[in-house]
Amino acid sequence: MGLSLAFGCAEAGPCDTRPLDRSPSSEAGDRSPTLVLESPEAVFPQDFSYFHTVRELAGGDVLVADPFSQALFRVDMDSGTRTRIGGVGEGPSEYRSPDAVWPLPGDSTLLVDLGNARLTTLDPHLEFVRSEHIVSAHVQGYSSIPVAVDDRGMVYVNSWSAWPPGDTLVPVLRLDRVTRRLDTVGAYVRPWLRPSRCILASPSLPWGVAPDGTVVVGRQRAYGVNWHAPDGSITRGETVPFEPVPLTDAEKEERFREAYLHGGASGVVVSARRTRFRESFEELIDAREWPAVLPPIGAETIRVDPEHRAWVRRYAPAGGDATYDLFDGEGHRLVSVTLPRGRRLAGFGARSVYVAAFGEMDLVRLERYEMPMLPP
Repeated sequence: MGLSLAFGCAEAGPCDTRPLDRSPSSEAGDRSPTLVLESPEAVFPQDFSYFHTVRELAGGDVLVADPFSQALFRVDMDSGTRTRIGGVGEGPSEYRSPDAVWPLPGDSTLLVDLGNARLTTLDPHLEFVRSEHIVSAHVQGYSSIPVAVDDRGMVYVNSWSAWPPGDTLVPVLRLDRVTRRLDTVGAYVRPWLRPSRCILASPSLPWGVAPDGTVVVGRQRAYGVNWHAPDGSITRGETVPFEPVPLTDAEKEERFREAYLHGGASGVVVSARRTRFRESFEELIDAREWPAVLPPIGAETIRVDPEHRAWVRRYAPAGGDATYDLFDGEGHRLVSVTLPRGRRLAGFGARSVYVAAFGEMDLVRLERYEMPMLPP
């Protein structure tokens, strides 16, 4: 397995954690347009306990994996109805903690079942046809829990938990589930690991994968994105101006609330742990070192829509709306898209954007918005 440390590097170096300055290009001003998605096309009337991915099926229905409710749902947004697929258990058509759903070739679906520690393939009729144990899917010590899946069914995984502790820059790994081959296709800066430093505000580099297998990695100090094509070529995007957000107590509490809601990379947290975590916000804040300002972007996975645009979530002041910058394949920021507070991107359809909307009781609604299109 080869590794090139040129992938994903920021100009100031991957280990540079100095306070973030405004980008040098910011003096020119920010001229990119902003779109506000405030009126969803459809809102599913029933709550879910949690979800962080959705998968639009060929007919327009949506698959939603709800780990806290231990349910995989087929959702009809237009009629406002949902049907449970499979059941709870360890059998061939069952699951214990359905955490995520990803599209596979041939309109099949990959279900991540963390409760049974396995990856399950569903055919176009949503029949359970194949399972593999996540433990047996380890290659050279890396778990095959997907961060993304491309159109060929290749699985892209994080590796920072298994990479040597002294290394800040770690590889993006691509796993071929058929041949079991593991390749390095990029790299990113992992979050701070020292217990005294707050991982929630660390200058890690988020990344994601386009349907064609192109890896996109965010940059922090010279804010923007780099694209790593399957042929190994790298397209370095423009540097985008940003205004750093001062890290007040309100921002610190908001970071912990997001961690409480989303539970880290996979989105799975035991409900009892949620309660304890929420009650200890003040203690946790006081026990951590924090930077003076937030980096421009957080660690949320970058998602790439059918138009090959990378959606990169910006850090916003506490209580602010959710803002995503959309970058094209050349790394130019096309537009900023704003969603109401409490929203998080969950996936795309052919012409739709699906959003998780979190309410006051920490339940979540599924919203569908029209895909924003820009003139050529």
